[in-house]
Amino acid sequence: MKSDDHSVLEAPQKAALDKKVLEEIARLLADLRFGSVEITVHENRVTQIERKEKVRFN
Repeated sequence: MKSDDHSVLEAPQKAALDKKVLEEIARLLADLRFGSVEITVHENRVTQIERKEKVRFN
């Protein structure tokens, strides 16, 4: 990791919030077969997560 990279473990307060965000992202990805997860960041904080799913038929 580069010295200018930010880690989710820099401060205890940030770690708790970031852990919740990471858990939510993992939950959204868990059963996603076709689609995307978009993460919006504002002033170095995750402010929104969107899940777009496609249903495909053979």
